[in-house]
Amino acid sequence: MELLNQQEETLYKISDTESRSKSAIMNFKLEKSLYTIPENWRSRKFTDVKDSIMKPISDKLKEWDFKKPTIAGIISVQNGIGKTHLATCVWKKYIHSYIEDKMEYYINKYNEGDEFAIRGFLSSDLRLNEKFLFLSEKKLALTIQETFNSKSKSQLEAIEYYCNLDFLIIDDCFAMKQNDFARQNIFYIIDERSEWKNKPTFLTSNLSMKEIADIDTRIADRIRTSMLFEIKDKVKSYRENQ
Repeated sequence: MELLNQQEETLYKISDTESRSKSAIMNFKLEKSLYTIPENWRSRKFTDVKDSIMKPISDKLKEWDFKKPTIAGIISVQNGIGKTHLATCVWKKYIHSYIEDKMEYYINKYNEGDEFAIRGFLSSDLRLNEKFLFLSEKKLALTIQETFNSKSKSQLEAIEYYCNLDFLIIDDCFAMKQNDFARQNIFYIIDERSEWKNKPTFLTSNLSMKEIADIDTRIADRIRTSMLFEIKDKVKSYRENQ
């Protein structure tokens, strides 16, 4: 409750002042929206990446427009090199662009004479958890499996939920490589989002492209033509620098 009161106080301070700034409004809304990211990851930035191999990848992902291509990701058999760090940065970048678009709409309304538009934007629930999702392949597979005993949601409805999200990040993808059920659903979701719905998807994996192809050539073929970075050279552990 105390946090909510602090947010309300900030909301009115920003919305009632004559010196409103886009950055202040943007930062306030972005901060409220970062609950979708684990707290210890919320401060991660593209500029934190200094490794000579990872930095060019970070720079390219920073410029990704989420449209061409619709699939991006990082794969490497090495652990702890910053794959999830960059996935988090991409996640924040997408949320930022989404909120910025929404903010422009409300600012235009304000400039057209709606004096309550800015306050309306600040207090609105953007329902980010219904539009974007960041989760592991294992959790994705488990949530679909839970529908087996559910009377309220079918397996297809659960899969379609992931297909229809505006943005989806699947961390540690293909970890369940011996699970045919998970593999088939992952391929369907990636393929449906890319080929039919034109919705951006970001993947990370601890497997090489060859290992992914050994699991399922269809998945390998789909992501091979995307903005996928396979890291083969030795990279200094990102965790050691934290």
